[in-house]
Parts: sequence; C-alpha cells; structure tokens
Amino acid sequence: MNSRIFRAASLVFALLLLAPTSVLAQEDEPEHKWLERSFYLQAGGSGAGEEFSKTVGTDGLGFNLRAGLRLIPWLGFEVDFEWLDGMNPGDNGGDNWATTINARAYPTTDLILEGRIQPYLLVGIGASSFRTNRSREIGFASRWGVGVDSYITDRIAVTVGVSYLWSAGTPVKDLNYVSYTLGAMYRFY
Repeated sequence: MNSRIFRAASLVFALLLLAPTSVLAQEDEPEHKWLERSFYLQAGGSGAGEEFSKTVGTDGLGFNLRAGLRLIPWLGFEVDFEWLDGMNPGDNGGDNWATTINARAYPTTDLILEGRIQPYLLVGIGASSFRTNRSREIGFASRWGVGVDSYITDRIAVTVGVSYLWSAGTPVKDLNYVSYTLGAMYRFY
C-alpha cells in the first residue's frame, strides 16, 4: 500500500514540477506560425488578359509556380514562373512564359482575423519569352501586383492574386498582360 501511495505522490510531484515548464514553453512559442520565417511553395492556375500594342488580344491559360522565403512577418522574396498558352497577338499564335524575382510586402500582417487573411503587394523583375510559330525571343519583364493569402491551417493557404506583367524586347511590341492566379501555398517551418 505504501508503494502505491509513494508512486502516486511521486507522479503528482513530477506533474507539479513539469506543469509550469510546459506553460512557459507555450508562452515562448509564437501565437501564429504563419508570421514566422519560413520557406514556401505555391502552385496555381493562371489566366491572362493580353495587351499588345494598345490592343487587347485573346486570353491565355496556364499555370504559376512560386518558391520563396518569408523573411520577416511583413516581407518575403520569391522566384515566380508563369507559363501561358493560347496567346495570339496579331494572329501569330504562340505561348508565353515569364520568370520574375519578386518582393512580397504584407502591410496588415496580423490585423485581419489574427493574421489568417493577409493581403499583399508584389513587385518583381525578370525575363519573359514569347514564342510564335516563327521564332522565340526573350526580353526584360517587370511584374506589379496585389493578392491575398488566406490560411486554412498554419502550413496551408489559399492564394488569389492579380498582377500586371510589362515586358520589352520580345517579337511582339509591348508584350503586356494582366495575370490572375488562384492557387495553394505550403509553408515549411
């Protein structure tokens, strides 16, 4: 009987010693993981409304892939690859890809639903390519955009974004388009 009482007392004593430690450990952890520094991958479907030499062409459809680092709660950097098919300026036929390195700023990091919904501003530079049935050329590109990351869990977010891609040096004068993307992001903590 004494050994049972001793074991029960030892267990209670151990729990009393460990309880404050676990409470302190919980206080040290950040309240929301999505505000922490981490790498992320993002993939989604893209569509585009074209603008070639001040006239609007047909729409293109494709995909968008991004890999990035959320450096601090309000700023991240990423590499963005977008491929679009069905772009047809001046009946030349063709497809387009663009790769940009973007800065992504989150001005309201934890203000909307404790940070679960995070609007962002995006600016980037890189290269774009337009291929017609006659040739392929690569030119300079800049990307300007806005979007929203909406966190479902600490690691998974649904993303919606709209950006304007301006490029120079491609076979079609002023290969510019508005791109809209719907996708998902996964964060690696």
